[in-house]
Amino acid sequence: MKLLPREDRPEPAELSVDRAIEGASRLALAVQMTRRLTIRHSAASDAVDNEAALDPAIILSDWQPNERKALLERPLFGFASYGRVRFHHRSVAEYLAAERLIAFRRQGMPFRALKRLLFAETKGSTIVRLSKRPVVGWLALQVHEIFELLRDNEPAVLLDEGDPESLTQTQRNQALHAYAERYGLGGWRGLKVPHIQVHRFTSNELAGEIDRIWRSGVVENPDVRKVLISLIEAGRIEACADIVFEITQDIAATTVERIMAIDALIALDDERLGTIAARIADADDLWPDRISRGAVLSLFPKYMSVEELFRALRWLKREKRRAGSLNWQLPRLIAASAFEPSVLEELRDGLLALISEGLKWKKEWPHITSDRPDLIGSLAATCERGLNISQDEQWLYAGVIALRLHQRDYGDDDPIKPLREKLSNLNAVDSARLFWVMDGLLQSLHEIKDPWRRFAEITVYDGPVQLRPDRDLTWVSEALGDTTRDAGERAMLLEAAISLSPDRDTWKEHVEGLRPLIEDEPSFVQRLDDWLKPSKHDKEHRRREKRQAERNKQEERRKAKNHASWVQFWREVANQPENAFSTEQSWNTAWNLWRTMSHDGEDSRSSGWNRRFIEEQFNQETADKLRRALMKIWRDDHPTFPSERPEGKRNTFLVRWQLGLASIYAEAEDPDWATKLNDAEAELAARYAPIELNGLPQWIESLVDTHPNAVERALGNELSWELSQPLGEHGHSGLLQGIGYAPERVARLFLPRLESWLDAGGEQINGADNATGMTERLRQVTRIILKHGDASEIERLRERALQRLEQQLPFALRILWLSTLMRIDPQAGVEKLADQIDLATVFRTLF
Repeated sequence: MKLLPREDRPEPAELSVDRAIEGASRLALAVQMTRRLTIRHSAASDAVDNEAALDPAIILSDWQPNERKALLERPLFGFASYGRVRFHHRSVAEYLAAERLIAFRRQGMPFRALKRLLFAETKGSTIVRLSKRPVVGWLALQVHEIFELLRDNEPAVLLDEGDPESLTQTQRNQALHAYAERYGLGGWRGLKVPHIQVHRFTSNELAGEIDRIWRSGVVENPDVRKVLISLIEAGRIEACADIVFEITQDIAATTVERIMAIDALIALDDERLGTIAARIADADDLWPDRISRGAVLSLFPKYMSVEELFRALRWLKREKRRAGSLNWQLPRLIAASAFEPSVLEELRDGLLALISEGLKWKKEWPHITSDRPDLIGSLAATCERGLNISQDEQWLYAGVIALRLHQRDYGDDDPIKPLREKLSNLNAVDSARLFWVMDGLLQSLHEIKDPWRRFAEITVYDGPVQLRPDRDLTWVSEALGDTTRDAGERAMLLEAAISLSPDRDTWKEHVEGLRPLIEDEPSFVQRLDDWLKPSKHDKEHRRREKRQAERNKQEERRKAKNHASWVQFWREVANQPENAFSTEQSWNTAWNLWRTMSHDGEDSRSSGWNRRFIEEQFNQETADKLRRALMKIWRDDHPTFPSERPEGKRNTFLVRWQLGLASIYAEAEDPDWATKLNDAEAELAARYAPIELNGLPQWIESLVDTHPNAVERALGNELSWELSQPLGEHGHSGLLQGIGYAPERVARLFLPRLESWLDAGGEQINGADNATGMTERLRQVTRIILKHGDASEIERLRERALQRLEQQLPFALRILWLSTLMRIDPQAGVEKLADQIDLATVFRTLF
């Protein structure tokens, strides 16, 4: 379907499906062999600085340009970046690459050539080249010699890659047998077959082979054991039910294996699951805490009843929050399972019973605590569902408990948020009931007599009760005016009514309007009068507003003064340019215009020179006069390098040197500006380069083209000095960073100095204090050589890496040199890595 002609617009050329498949497979093979992920589509690709894209004109040289364009616009390809496309799905490209190799094989390609392309020989073993594993997996389906080679050397590829469902049953049996035989002995290897591949590979016909492998006793590796259990589960292989049941009863098996075995029994709907659930509920010694947690999540609710769940929860130890834990997953299980209303009530009552057993009041926040905070999320998930059915006192009480006791250390917010939203959207009648349920809970645990504290405790931030004027003011006012109500409750309601002002600007009128409701109680009236008195906070607020108004006026006066100053300056420059750019005034004029330009537009902030701004404010003649003035300014100054400054001032520079940097940008408008400089001027210009804040200035490339020796003397000597300085915790170098991101012609100028630094052993670590810094510095140096070095320089870096890896290096440097070698020579890198692993194994054996 992805290679069918487009129907939404005309194509550049007519292209049949067969020809499209042939072209796509050729491109796919080229992508796999060159490891270039993008394909050139248009000339815009050439402007991208990343690695070069695959050129289809080279691969499909026998195609017309419009045919190539039509192919790359088919849905099989997708946008990658400017002027580039890529295969939409990696697996499709891998399959097509394999099909192309199969076509070559049919055309007479020798098997030895195919093997040499995809496999490598190392230490007497045949291995698949790492980047070719997916292609080889697809090839094994149709090329029997490839299948046999994988079976005998790397059977994991047969399970991990391609489409194992297309293997014959005999091939599957052979592959699984070889997999177990190859990897079954020993400990953990990090093997993992993708879940979808397990489903494709498994079948009921594997039962005999799985049974033989398992009963043979050769399967020690936990990775292989897990693969076999996964195959039984995914294939629902009933003949192997006894195997997974035995695993569940094996106390020596790992936690993961026993949980996977339970999942396999669930897939088989095994009748023994009820017995397992009952034993877990009874805290049987066969089921320790760590395994029972995972088992409960698998068994409940289908194979474990609510009553058994609570018996298990009573003895299971609580645990902190972590993804996958019982207190993390049980709320999600409750939210996703189908429960009758009666079962939800049973869940609610059981959870409340466990949580309430340790419910108490503490003087410290959050005041109300429980010994079972790990069950709060489960109660919240239960309440969120139950409140959809009923909003009676019991469900409201349970919701209050869940929200008030929630702690993020023992669960996440996912079950809490919908419950909070549901309670916040109750109608006025239910909101009033929720309010009194919360008050009743608080008073039962700790009697609060102060009205304001009592009200504040009910409506604590982020708690279950949040009052709103539009919904709650009416019932609060009615309850406040009820003279038959308890005086303590009315006092608290007065605080609530005062806080529910509909409008901040009319709060005094709102509070005064409550007076008729409380005239029967003098203490309430006194409280109202005290509330209406201006507080010291109001006075302070008014003082702050007055001070802010004064600051605003000062800011406006400053802006007006600056504007007037600019207008006056503008008139002087516009009306009397000869005076403004005279010998006496030109520096001040340039300085003021530069400061203004620097705040206008992105280009101005980066370079400090903005001809467009000057021409818009004045005219072209003024811009030319300013440019000539700036050309003199940078020549009249002499910036110092950090190496020439006192030690305490090496990270500082004069602001006027930034003006000089902008001056060179102005002069560099002329494409030939650098050719008009002598060596002394070029060396002086190079001194301004480190002042650029992000890398080297744009004009450095033209300066290097015409005066390479002058630039190398100036910046090269500074680079050598910088590399020789002692390092602290951070080894980052701004000059090295600038060289790393500079054009290739600039960067190559400094490669000899970087190589000399390496040859002199400059990256040696002298102590723990500079280990991190030196690692970072070495990383910068090697990256520059890898990015900009030629073949001979890369080869010398490879030799240095091999030499360094023979030495006793700190771990960080060893990893850095190993990764450098991997990038230059992957095979040598793998061999060195293997040597390091072997050495570490010997060391552990001896010591």
